[in-house]
Amino acid sequence: MQNALVTRLSGAVVRTTHLTGVFADLGIEMARWFRHWRGALAEGIRVRLVIGRDVPVRPSVPKIYLLATIALAFLFGAGSGAVLAVHIRHAAMLIAGAAVSAGALYANSRGQRLDHDDALSRR
Repeated sequence: MQNALVTRLSGAVVRTTHLTGVFADLGIEMARWFRHWRGALAEGIRVRLVIGRDVPVRPSVPKIYLLATIALAFLFGAGSGAVLAVHIRHAAMLIAGAAVSAGALYANSRGQRLDHDDALSRR
């Protein structure tokens, strides 16, 4: 349910099936920042610092924010879920279910329908 919710809200740009994928995407974006920074520095000092023929591309800041939010929310949920499970046992799942249901209602209330082909062309 969580993956479907994030996929719908992000327009199928981000998938969160595995947290390792989120961290891998964050790593890729950080590498793009570093390469972009080196490219800008190279232009300033007129020394080639970027290897390869591809022009350094500025990474997507909104995507970085989205991925960081997903990672932090996942880590917060895991930590708070463990604490709640110790204190209120199985009732802790009601809180998680309510949060996912609220997110699903929000996504459904937006009323946006994305075709698969449109989502792919936005990438």
